[in-house]
Amino acid sequence: MSGINDADAVGYAGDISNQWKIEVMLPVYHQDVGHPGLDELISQEVHIAAKKLASSQEADREPTWPLYKDFHRILVDVTDFDKQRRTLAESYCRRFDNHLSRSLGFPLGLEFKNLLNRSAVGISERILASLPLRSAVKLHGLSEATGHDKLRQLLANGLSSGLEYPGDAQVLLEMPVQAWDENELSILIEAFADPNIREPTIDDIVIDECMHDAEGAFHSAVDWDWFARKKHACMNYRDHLLINDLQGDCP
Repeated sequence: MSGINDADAVGYAGDISNQWKIEVMLPVYHQDVGHPGLDELISQEVHIAAKKLASSQEADREPTWPLYKDFHRILVDVTDFDKQRRTLAESYCRRFDNHLSRSLGFPLGLEFKNLLNRSAVGISERILASLPLRSAVKLHGLSEATGHDKLRQLLANGLSSGLEYPGDAQVLLEMPVQAWDENELSILIEAFADPNIREPTIDDIVIDECMHDAEGAFHSAVDWDWFARKKHACMNYRDHLLINDLQGDCP
């Protein structure tokens, strides 16, 4: 899996329009040492941008730390963090679909619909996506051909979310996949995305790639005209403090 690239994966996009689609939750964002989750990718970008902006002013202004605080405060004020999160989640969904489609050998057809936050799901960031019913049926058939071994393992031992499946696993496996809800379909996808037979997993790869998307997602969410106005006012205030030998932060 580590050799997959976007160019290869795009070939599996296929034409999956005009098909009956169902809703599915993507597995939770993977987060551990060395693999940031969505929250960390979002928060680190405002710090990086503030540091860069402060460094660019350092030659003819005061030390970096006060300027860093000023720019960080301004960026927090002028950034649409919901837009940033959504843009990054769309990127995750697209890349996840590309890689899993490549792994499966057929176009899965996942499309981003919404991002659910912690308060909505109680565990972590979750992506709500649409999936062609045809793909769900095909995944179920592939799982069934192995006796649902991986599904049974997930249902018995816990999911990537850290939660246990609350229902009867055997009843679920005997139900047609058309009757599964979005959380149950998430388990089906997880069975193919993380089969415990390869490293890194698809989620590892996608998160690493999203780290490269994070800067663009942040910049697209900043109101740079508003930033320029607030920066101008802040720099004028800094000059006032300097001339009058005063200390303080930009208002």
